[in-house]
Amino acid sequence: MPRRKSRDYKVPLKVIVPCAIILAIGTVAAFTLKMFFTRHHYFKISRVSIQGAQDSPYVDFKRRLIGKNIFSLDLRGLKRQIEAEQENVRCAFVQRRLPGELLFLLEKRIPVAQIKLLRYHLVDNLAQIMPYASDLAFADFPVILGLQDKMQGKKPYAAPPELVRAVELLKEMNSISALSAYRITRINISSDRTNSLYLLEESSGGEPQNGFSQATPVEVKFSPDKPIETARVLALLLKKRSLQTVEYIDLKNIDSPVILEKKEKSSR
Repeated sequence: MPRRKSRDYKVPLKVIVPCAIILAIGTVAAFTLKMFFTRHHYFKISRVSIQGAQDSPYVDFKRRLIGKNIFSLDLRGLKRQIEAEQENVRCAFVQRRLPGELLFLLEKRIPVAQIKLLRYHLVDNLAQIMPYASDLAFADFPVILGLQDKMQGKKPYAAPPELVRAVELLKEMNSISALSAYRITRINISSDRTNSLYLLEESSGGEPQNGFSQATPVEVKFSPDKPIETARVLALLLKKRSLQTVEYIDLKNIDSPVILEKKEKSSR
């Protein structure tokens, strides 16, 4: 029988040696470049610029960076450091401007709600807990309830998805002009996914119309998975009716909203 040709191929030495030399040269070149960029005095930081906030609270922070090599610093670490200097701001990004300038873009954290844990904590528009806490509720901010168990023991408090969606709902409602006359007083987040918000119509200084009085906020049940759609459907429902005439709204199914009207008081 004819012998089968062997399929075991050996890489010739004349191929291995050049590849090894090229790899070694590349490694040495990369190391040399790294040493050049992280050690050369040309890339020492001579200026630290801060945009979006006043420089005065960050004088010491900026001074600590002057003279350091711009490539030897961890930008994510710097972002966390400058946010720790002033907890009411957020660092949008840190940028290297060669050869020796660092640029920090800061944004003021704007509270949009408050969450009830052991105390009341303000929440910004990215659903992050702000450093302000109080034993009493803050005025003019809706209270988000029902997340104590989900956030207990977490420091800093990590935002669960339920809180993120509640903040998305608030932001969307604040952006719709048709809802500018209404205010959410609180949002209840339930473990059985039956969430409710309580909506109040801002008083215009006049008397209640049509024999109705707005003694308490109106409950609006909604789906936690569709906060933006909920706000838009709610705006359409209230476009041609006053909240003073509404007893209850169910938006769990936004395709089939349910509205219970108040019964008109009979005049004597």
